[in-house]
Amino acid sequence: MSYVEKQRIRIKVPPDGEDWIEIKTPHEFDIERYNLTKAGRAASGNMKMDLVAKKRRFVFKYHVINSIEMQHILDLLDTNEMFFAIEYVEHGVYKYATCYVGALPTKLARTGKGVWRWRDVTFNVIER
Repeated sequence: MSYVEKQRIRIKVPPDGEDWIEIKTPHEFDIERYNLTKAGRAASGNMKMDLVAKKRRFVFKYHVINSIEMQHILDLLDTNEMFFAIEYVEHGVYKYATCYVGALPTKLARTGKGVWRWRDVTFNVIER
């Protein structure tokens, strides 16, 4: 594996498709790691917990994004295809995950002649 310095995010729809499509690099890109567990209590009252899976949630934050870039993201994520693959850089190495999208909220910052601008666009994708 070679070391990669610049963050680059690409998406492939469907996840087993052929072509990776690059999206605008977010101003902030957060990775949240969490455990899916199954918990219960024994007759003694002691809690028991089993690890079901380790998952990641990827949070994309754009301070401002133009309508062309926003539409490009929506065209990839806001479809009837439930799952897609993402490729991103972590610690200088390419990583991959099959995900689905959460909410896609947007706030219109301004319109006018030409391209619209959206502000404080934050959305997340969750590992399958």
